[in-house]
Amino acid sequence: MTMALSAPLQRGLYEQIAGAPELAQLAGRIFDDAPHAAENAGDGAYVTLGDETVTPWNTATEKGAAHVVTIRVYAPVRGFLTVKEIAASLVRILVDAPPVLSRGAVVTHQFVRAETRREEGGALRRLDLVFRFVIEDEA
Repeated sequence: MTMALSAPLQRGLYEQIAGAPELAQLAGRIFDDAPHAAENAGDGAYVTLGDETVTPWNTATEKGAAHVVTIRVYAPVRGFLTVKEIAASLVRILVDAPPVLSRGAVVTHQFVRAETRREEGGALRRLDLVFRFVIEDEA
C-alpha cells in the first residue's frame, strides 16, 4: 500500500515542473536518471526526479504515506548561480501548490532542505532539494 502512491507523486511532480513557464529552459530535460554519459548532458541544466524515502502514514480512518523526495538540479557550469536560480523556482512552484496526483491527495507538503555539490572533477554543479509530501490514499 505504501508504495502505491509513489508513482502518482513522481508523475504529478514531473507534470508540475514541466508545465511551469519559469522553468522553460528545462523543456525535455527532466529525467528519472541523470544523463551524465549522454552526449546531450552538456547542453544545459537539467533536473532528475525519483530518489525517495517512503514511510507509512496512517490514521485511525485513513491510509497514506509520507514521501521524502529529492529533486536534483544539475548544470555543466563552474558556478552555482544557474542551479540556485532553477532551485529557487522549483521551491516556489512546489511550495505554492502541491502536485495533482492520479491517485491519492497531498494533505501536507513542505520544503525540507537544499544542499550543493561539485561533481565530475568540478565541471558539473548539483543542487539537491528535499521535499516532504504526506499523501492520503483515496482508493
